Amino acid sequence: MPPEILSLKVATFKGGRSLDRVVLIAVWSTYIFVGSALKDGRLVHFMGDTYRDYQARVPGYPGVAFGPLGRVPRPIMPSPDAIEAARG
Repeated sequence: MPPEILSLKVATFKGGRSLDRVVLIAVWSTYIFVGSALKDGRLVHFMGDTYRDYQARVPGYPGVAFGPLGRVPRPIMPSPDAIEAARG
């Protein structure tokens, strides 16, 4: 289990709920999921096809079946011959 998820479980299931704990859980959860999506975007930008291939091979976050944190399918790229044929 990723440490981010484990820390969320500890924060969620420990003791009573106070307003500051609820705010902490909401902010931390948002930070983790938005940060993960932004990180993937940066890695795609800097590493290109190498990272896209990696994303297509590995599953996303557990329990997330869609969106930026789910499994990312490899985009279908047209062959160079198809591009030439379309140009003219």
